[in-house]
Amino acid sequence: MLEAAIDFGGTLTNVVVVADDGSERLATLASVARPALADVAAVLAAAGCPDAGALDHLVVTGGRTASLPAALGGLPLVAIDEADATAAGGAMAGASLPSIVVSIGTGTAIVLANADGSATRLLGSGIGGGTVLGLARLLVGPADIAEYGRLAARGDTSACDLTVGDIIGGAAGPVPAEATAAHFGRIGRSPDAEVRHEDLLAALVALVVQNAVRLALAELMTHGAASMVLLGGFLAEPGFRAAVDANPTLRRFPIPIAEDPGFAVVRGALYHARRLR
Repeated sequence: MLEAAIDFGGTLTNVVVVADDGSERLATLASVARPALADVAAVLAAAGCPDAGALDHLVVTGGRTASLPAALGGLPLVAIDEADATAAGGAMAGASLPSIVVSIGTGTAIVLANADGSATRLLGSGIGGGTVLGLARLLVGPADIAEYGRLAARGDTSACDLTVGDIIGGAAGPVPAEATAAHFGRIGRSPDAEVRHEDLLAALVALVVQNAVRLALAELMTHGAASMVLLGGFLAEPGFRAAVDANPTLRRFPIPIAEDPGFAVVRGALYHARRLR
């Protein structure tokens, strides 16, 4: 059996092709804003599957895939809602269910992976990887995502952000002194100070991930979930991931990140589709 799944994201398109023996071929390509059948075939070919007719199952998720026709040639096209794919990706990452699954891609989506395998779409945020890329272009200049990642990995958020300790001189009850009080607040205090590109990128990464985590923690308490897990293409960029791992606030409150987070949603789509067959 040969299966494939495609996740048409807002910034990247991720593909997984799975053979009989369970081996995978993975590919990450440019985003496709309005995918048509020709785009599906082109994406599969770029992922090493030039003959879609050789597939036994083809799954799509993300973007505008719900508007695609029902078949590619004679092959049925199974469209999986992105919330279901995200929840399944969280479950595959080993999260204890019910779990709050946070997908940081172009924006941020938060879903509840229920104990019965279903998904509940909770909320989202317009602050995500697309925010970092857009602001990085304005603040640092044009570069590819890997260069932005390399800069972020070498940065220090304290050059940009104000902490609780900066403002009150120490911790505020259970809130540690190193917790962020104001993203980019230090620049507001010293508008003439020169800030390295590395520090700007690290601070942007911190803004995105801390915003996502704060929203998710509120949902965790509201829904009484047993766990929380982070995934998504933003966390797949090594430099951004390194900046997350180095952030003092996030180190103090560590939240699991799915292994191979960039492909968690597309694998989840394929897994969910298998359960529906």
